[in-house]
Amino acid sequence: MFSAIYLIIIIISGYILVQPFFRSTPAVAISTNGNADLKYRKQELLRELKEIEFDYHMGKLSEEDYHELTREYKLRAAQVLQELKGVQPAAPEQEKETSDCPACQSPLPDGAQFCPQCGTQLGENHA
Repeated sequence: MFSAIYLIIIIISGYILVQPFFRSTPAVAISTNGNADLKYRKQELLRELKEIEFDYHMGKLSEEDYHELTREYKLRAAQVLQELKGVQPAAPEQEKETSDCPACQSPLPDGAQFCPQCGTQLGENHA
């Protein structure tokens, strides 16, 4: 009796462990938003670049392989960044009206009493 229960538990455990290898659809839902997908790809490429650099410093990659892989992944990242520039955000944000410093023309944060660049004291209309 106990051997049959053990056998059933082993079969169920084996099925649960092996099932992900035979899935045809990804377990993680992929976003239909092109901008989010591009941002995800960018993060993945940057993560890969860091891993390549780490492997090189650990001595797992030769210098030639390191330079080749780095160049390849940087090109891919540049392509993704170009695509990101071409994609318009899904919901455009309202642009805040910003003012510039009368002395140095640098942008001022909201409520600033002094210019963070040059230190010029601003009038009450900027506060």
